[in-house]
Amino acid sequence: MTSEGEMKLLEIEKLKSHEEVIPEKLNSLIDEIKRDGVIKEPVIVDKETLVVLDGHHRVEALRKLGCRLIPVLLVNYSDPSIRVERWYPVVKGEIKGLEDIIRKWNELEVEYVRSVEEAIELVEKGKFQAAVIFKSVSKEDVIKIGLSGEKYPPKTTREISAQDY
Repeated sequence: MTSEGEMKLLEIEKLKSHEEVIPEKLNSLIDEIKRDGVIKEPVIVDKETLVVLDGHHRVEALRKLGCRLIPVLLVNYSDPSIRVERWYPVVKGEIKGLEDIIRKWNELEVEYVRSVEEAIELVEKGKFQAAVIFKSVSKEDVIKIGLSGEKYPPKTTREISAQDY
């Protein structure tokens, strides 16, 4: 997501995450940051509430690396050009039904795609065994969860702006 906003260095403790992170992705990002010595993109943050909109893995990686300051792009999340959508997980592996997916979730290979249509197409073509379609999430839901200290599962939301197209 890109949007007009203000670039700043903020104290990492001030940021409020609304999503959990994927441990394997986090470890890979920590290794990348150690190797490259840089963060390639700022974290996108709502300027009013300091809720992280994009970059949960970057925040957690820098936190684990002991960083106190983090580069952020502060945006006006209430701007109508910024929308919140979902990622749609598609699952590889031998599964028999919904209970099996839930029970084996951590053992299965999960990828996240941008649309319901793409998820369905991948399942129909046999490249994945299942697609998981969740209800939509509003901007208000994101802020409420972020301020509450609770967290959605990883890759629940996908904030985009008109500039992303």
